[in-house]
Amino acid sequence: MRRFVAPLMLLAPLSALEGCQKSEPAATAPAAPASQSATPAAAPATATAAVDPAHPETKWIGNIPYDVFYDQPLTVAADSTVIAAVSTSATPSSAAPAAAPAPMPAATPSTGGGAVDWQQLAPMAAIVDEVKQIRVRLEKNLLKVGDFNKNTAVIGQDGALLAAIGSVVAKHPGEVNWKDKANFIRDLGYQISVKAEGSGSKPFNATKTPFEDVKRLLDGESPTGTAKDDVPLAEVADRAALMAKLNAKYEAVKSNVNTAARLKEEKDKVLGDLAIMNLMMTVMADPSYDQADDPRYAGYVQTMLADQKAAIDAAGSENFDAYSAAIGKINNTCNECHMIFRTGSN
Repeated sequence: MRRFVAPLMLLAPLSALEGCQKSEPAATAPAAPASQSATPAAAPATATAAVDPAHPETKWIGNIPYDVFYDQPLTVAADSTVIAAVSTSATPSSAAPAAAPAPMPAATPSTGGGAVDWQQLAPMAAIVDEVKQIRVRLEKNLLKVGDFNKNTAVIGQDGALLAAIGSVVAKHPGEVNWKDKANFIRDLGYQISVKAEGSGSKPFNATKTPFEDVKRLLDGESPTGTAKDDVPLAEVADRAALMAKLNAKYEAVKSNVNTAARLKEEKDKVLGDLAIMNLMMTVMADPSYDQADDPRYAGYVQTMLADQKAAIDAAGSENFDAYSAAIGKINNTCNECHMIFRTGSN
């Protein structure tokens, strides 16, 4: 972009440049009145004759080549033509792309209350394996009161994930022997999540009771009572608890797989963890959650699902470089989303 230099101010840049050579502040030059600036501007032309012997045809003003100054500065200033090849931070059109985040895909029918392709997002085999892992963790953390007291947060998070899984399995096209009891498991998972707080035998027993019921249902026993078919997900699966589980899964797929050899070894586990991450992200897009109707929230959900799919594809083909890149994108998307919805910086 061309800079505008008013003719009456030609002395200022000249003095500034000379000041640099003398190690003196340039601020002393403008002391003369503006109306007299034309005379001093011409004087240096005869004061010195610093000529480059290799280029005797060049005119000089002091130590500055004469041709760096515009002959008709007002004409130049009036020329508003934009030079496309020049890019500066002062022009909004060139600065905006650098500052703007990557575009977020619009919400699709896979979230927000539409039909969800659960088999594609989270195969039943991955869900069944996760339920087994939840059962093992809860068994360990609810063994004694002391174990409960040290792990209430993790117990509550597992309860929330179990509630989300129960809701999904009831609608999932895949089959599992407890599918007809999924709504009961959903409600029992919710009870585990809300009872797991405090310390001592009272909350311990209140939490362990629904877990024992979960085990009986998983082992083939019939439920007692009734369970509603449709319950808003936000009422049974706490989003903060799901986010904590999502973060734990992310840390596992990032930290446990740091070489191509490890990716090959951990391939099945990685694919399972990413499938459960898909399940949790899709659940958290349910309209019952606060801010789920915000287009930015829906966009971040879709971006996360796209990033996770890229990681799944890379893990499936054992492409470690592509896998690492996808894992990095997941982290970036999480950070951008949290800046808006967790910190309230919107």
